[in-house]
Amino acid sequence: MLPKKDGYRGIHLIYQCNSKNSDYQNSKIELQLRTKLQHAWATAVEIVDSFEGEQLKLGRGSDEWQRFFYLIADEFARLEKLPLHDNSIENRLSELQNLSNHLNVIKKLEGYIIASDASTNVHNESNKHIKNAKFFILELDVNKSSTLILGFINEQEALDSYLKWEKENIYNPEVNTLMVKMSSVKQLKISYPNYFADSRLFIEKLKMVLATN
Repeated sequence: MLPKKDGYRGIHLIYQCNSKNSDYQNSKIELQLRTKLQHAWATAVEIVDSFEGEQLKLGRGSDEWQRFFYLIADEFARLEKLPLHDNSIENRLSELQNLSNHLNVIKKLEGYIIASDASTNVHNESNKHIKNAKFFILELDVNKSSTLILGFINEQEALDSYLKWEKENIYNPEVNTLMVKMSSVKQLKISYPNYFADSRLFIEKLKMVLATN
């Protein structure tokens, strides 16, 4: 699995529905395949983009953040016994340590982790608790360092609310909104850790790498 030049690793598969008896005829779906560490890396990138105002996911952003994520991506690959992007860099661990200290990576990421009990934050727009919701809207407000979760049983109600929120926040880069179908709130936090600023696995493995220097 060869990485992109920024360190991103993953396999993206595109499928198209060709069933003439389906409402989804010609619809496309993308599957992203990543290891746990690759997903932790991608999640950390999204968190830094949101809270630091970077654009690393788009191939932009400060040189130091780009270099940090490039180096740590290779170290994570080493842990998983995958091919490195560049094994010729001298003093790579020392450089990674210096960047981590200069950017204050660990303390920043730890500070962004939002401690919230998701089971008490799932409501509908009437502020009524929903236990059996299957459709969710997540709103990450970077300025408030908070995530609001709205749960819906009806898909159309969820879609209407999502479109309303998207329209309200279209010019506000500090608010990220997402609508998903999910079996439980617990699964939400596992599948979309960036909306909860959850970079615990990334921090754990980063500390492990730095400890070998």
